[in-house]
Amino acid sequence: MPTIKSKVALVEVLRAVFYDPSQLRPEAARARVTEQVASEFGKLAESLRDRNVEPQRAAHFLHAAVVLPVCRQHRAFCRNTSSGR
Repeated sequence: MPTIKSKVALVEVLRAVFYDPSQLRPEAARARVTEQVASEFGKLAESLRDRNVEPQRAAHFLHAAVVLPVCRQHRAFCRNTSSGR
């Protein structure tokens, strides 16, 4: 017997089939997310420039906002990037 959760998932899939089929293609979803993130970083960089934030301070802020959270989850990545490899 299907659970409510599985019924909800089925309805979401059917909705995607008719209204947004690209949701069913994971590679398209990744590309869409990448484009959205890049757009938001562009807005952030523009905002920092508009506020006359020094480039080094802006870079430090972006590093703390982007790289450090990744390092917390993937320690090997952090070791490799911080050692200059």
